[in-house]
Amino acid sequence: MASNTYRRRVAQAMMMIGCISCLGMIAPTFALAVVEVDGVFGLTPAGPGNRVAIEINHAPGASLSRLAWFHNDETVNFPSLVLMEGVQGVPPDLENTALVLDELSGASLDWGDVVLDFPVTSTTGTIFAVFRFPEGIERTADGTGGGPGMGYLFRPSAENPRAYITPDGEQWIRVHHDYEVALDLTWSSSKSTPVTLASLREARAPDGQSDDEGPLVEATATTSTVIDKTPLKVYPNPFNPRTQVRLYMSSAGQAKVEVFDLRGRLVNTLVDERREVGEHIIDWEAKDFRGRTVSSGVYLLRATLGGKVHRQRLSLIR
Repeated sequence: MASNTYRRRVAQAMMMIGCISCLGMIAPTFALAVVEVDGVFGLTPAGPGNRVAIEINHAPGASLSRLAWFHNDETVNFPSLVLMEGVQGVPPDLENTALVLDELSGASLDWGDVVLDFPVTSTTGTIFAVFRFPEGIERTADGTGGGPGMGYLFRPSAENPRAYITPDGEQWIRVHHDYEVALDLTWSSSKSTPVTLASLREARAPDGQSDDEGPLVEATATTSTVIDKTPLKVYPNPFNPRTQVRLYMSSAGQAKVEVFDLRGRLVNTLVDERREVGEHIIDWEAKDFRGRTVSSGVYLLRATLGGKVHRQRLSLIR
């Protein structure tokens, strides 16, 4: 009975995503270079067996070399990511794992990235990416300090890639088909022979430790952030007491960032200089050009980058 109750709670938590989004409790859409996410979800309650499995179907001969996911909280890592061979439409069997990557980290509300030491493929045309959530830590908010979570897409369609959740590693519940866990994948174009996940298969004990038959196959992975090429992005917004203005310069040139009040009066100039190609981060601590703290309210940010003007509304809440 307790197990059934637990499963219902997890299923209800996932099905609530749509309702929570309508109430504005999920982070707003982020304009990203690879994909836009519609919000962030976590698993409740935070049990030792909580996992999310995403079905990745691929063409014959294709091999996976990189996987990126949308990460909620930079202070919390995912204990492990397992890449394993599976069957389309059938939840994964964690007794037969394969490639195990430990301690995945990422920046808050940004893309975490793992690059495999060698490309992998499957004999079935299906790979499962199984993320293990940390025990005893629940997602309570978006961003730093908000707990473990992943980005999701709301795309009403029965054709979305399947995703499953489990509280114990045995009983899987399918996520509603209108929702898709946000992943960005890179398929290798290398002419070298990829490693088949079935050839790496190794039994794994229920507690996540290897048995006595031999060591698990593990791989080192680099963790980085996918560069967001959106010209202007501000986060957090609303904010208190500071926010970050992220600029992306597609070509070198003059960058000017100004803050105005709603009457059109200049509050502060955050930068006015030549910047090179790439991402630039500027902090605004809600102060005017004289160093005085400004009051709560709505402000207008104007960024002129290489002759093109971009605007963003800012909300300061004290």
